[in-house]
Amino acid sequence: MQLWETPKGDKWLCAGCRDERLEAIRKEKWRLIFERLDPELRCTACGHGDVDVED
Repeated sequence: MQLWETPKGDKWLCAGCRDERLEAIRKEKWRLIFERLDPELRCTACGHGDVDVED
């Protein structure tokens, strides 16, 4: 999961949603703050996590 600084506030994005938003990232000059692999983080766009947790 990546945390991005955007004009509308910070957003966590999964890899899939990041790829879908590459044009906006470049156009609006979003800044990547950092990456974190954490099963509890959820993407602000789709609501899913990058890591699947097995019970």
